Amino acid sequence: MINYQLAKELKDAGFSQTGGLTYPEYPGVLEKDSKSLTLLMEWREDKEGVYTPTLSELIESCQVHCDHFMLECKSGCVDFETGATDIKFYQALYRADGVFQVFNGDTPSEAVAKLWLALHNK
Repeated sequence: MINYQLAKELKDAGFSQTGGLTYPEYPGVLEKDSKSLTLLMEWREDKEGVYTPTLSELIESCQVHCDHFMLECKSGCVDFETGATDIKFYQALYRADGVFQVFNGDTPSEAVAKLWLALHNK
């Protein structure tokens, strides 16, 4: 799943909103009690409704624009800036006109959404 900001960027760049409007979950809601639900409703009132596409929808919409597409999971990597080890992330790779580009994300959907944005913001 992608976060609200990325879903909004997709919408603003023209990604189809035909799946209906959805909202991301409020990050602070861990229990379904009345206080948490009130916070969730207040948070949603401030946000514009956006559609959160599925991974399949994202992949299908990217494949139209490239001649090679691959999605990989990388694990056991090292973050040289922080020194953290056993980092796991996803890469969406594509080739168009002989040029490869790579987009990273914490989830497969995030990586492919970033690819979609790059393809549509040329």
